[in-house]
Amino acid sequence: MDAIAHREPDRLPADLWAEPEVKEKLLKYYVTSDWNHVLDILEIDVRLVEHVAPPLIYEGDVRCNQWGECWRKTDGGWNHTKGKLFNAQTIEELENYNWPSCDDLDYSTLREQIDRVPGRAILYGFSDVWERAALVVGMENMYVQMAENPPFVHYIVRKFTDYYKEDWRRALAAAGDKIDIMIQLSDLGTQIAPLISPEMFRTYIKPCVKELFDVAKAAGKACMFHACGCSAVFIPDLIETGMDILNPVQVSAADMEPEILKKRFGEKITFHGGIDEQKLLCSAGPAEVQAKVRETAQILGKNGGYILCSTHLLQDDIPIKNIVAMYDVSLR
Repeated sequence: MDAIAHREPDRLPADLWAEPEVKEKLLKYYVTSDWNHVLDILEIDVRLVEHVAPPLIYEGDVRCNQWGECWRKTDGGWNHTKGKLFNAQTIEELENYNWPSCDDLDYSTLREQIDRVPGRAILYGFSDVWERAALVVGMENMYVQMAENPPFVHYIVRKFTDYYKEDWRRALAAAGDKIDIMIQLSDLGTQIAPLISPEMFRTYIKPCVKELFDVAKAAGKACMFHACGCSAVFIPDLIETGMDILNPVQVSAADMEPEILKKRFGEKITFHGGIDEQKLLCSAGPAEVQAKVRETAQILGKNGGYILCSTHLLQDDIPIKNIVAMYDVSLR
């Protein structure tokens, strides 16, 4: 937690996010069936704990979660497809939808999960008040509704916000003071530009983000926000919502240069991520990876305020030797 408090830590703090295929490779590489053992070997400081959610529903080559967010199986894996409210146009359609309830979630294993990883920073949440809503009703449909039908958008983001506020309250009640960081996600940028305008963000998303972070702040927790792509324009607003940590610091995207971000915001927030996986991790050699990790840590971690991680979940095309090299730096 020293990094979040902007104190110089005794070593480079680290987190690891990976796709299931990468986790399986790392388990085999370290000859273990225990994912926490892999994280212990790599000295990963942040550990995710999760409630038990209802199982995914499979319909042929499509699977959907409790929200109606759906994925289709292809040769490239599971990719998003039409959600259950795809192209919904009216509030009546939203009112008649079978919305999920936190009553369907099981929080009873949270303390057990936390007790397995003593001395680590505990992360909970992965809540989304906008992007997941857009995936359920259709991303293009959501953009049209934001411009033409504000009540529709306010209704659906309210559904997601109220759900996740209750989820966080129940998780905090179940785990007490053992959770350290609460996280929200909503991708806000493409590789070259924001997905929406700052005005749209302030109208539909920012108030909901703040409501959710207020739940965490009332319990004395740090708040992390995940926004892929070109998201620098939103950082001042996110800081106003109570964000303490920004992830993933996608350095290959426009306006996301580490030096500029640190200069502008380094005294106010902690950066989480910053190690490029689009080119560096998948194509460079271990020595180049380590050199870039050191460079990034020196920039973003000056006077604290940096947690080592990749700019996305580690993908299956990244050599294991590069993953090992990336985290070996954090051990020195």
